[in-house]
Amino acid sequence: MSIFDDMKRGLDSLISPSKDRLAHELFDELKRKHLRVSTAESCTGGRLADTLVSIEGVSEVYPGGFVTYSDEAKARDLSVSRTALSQHTAVSSEVSRQMAMGLHMKTGADLCLTTTGMAGPTGGSPSCPVGTVYISAFYKGQVLTRHFVFRGNREAVRNQAVREALVLGLFMLQED
Repeated sequence: MSIFDDMKRGLDSLISPSKDRLAHELFDELKRKHLRVSTAESCTGGRLADTLVSIEGVSEVYPGGFVTYSDEAKARDLSVSRTALSQHTAVSSEVSRQMAMGLHMKTGADLCLTTTGMAGPTGGSPSCPVGTVYISAFYKGQVLTRHFVFRGNREAVRNQAVREALVLGLFMLQED
């Protein structure tokens, strides 16, 4: 993909690279470093995994992931504590962090990316408005969690979350 392709998509693409471009950059970096990435998604519902598996040859670096939309799935599949879910809710920094650690324990992947949030259009509250998303990355024993409040409809929130998860993954790999 060239800069001219991005120009066709408008100024926004020039300011912030597309999720597809970011996914290719992440793939290239993982391949270069001989690392693997796994994903655990809630609000993005597999969209992060889909973005990654659209890349030819990604099986070299992506063994798989989980879609853990319900609290039960987060507890069962990723070992998120029921206490964290009840005290902090699924849309929280603590749950996102535990998802990343649980994903690493389940898959052994070097880089683990997670998303949990409130994509809307309903369900928000003053303390957790629609668009609230927590994204975590586990790498080299460390977890970094970022909090966002995205604007737009459900699809826009989910797409922004995928993009930012890829950005966070790239950031973690640059820390070497």
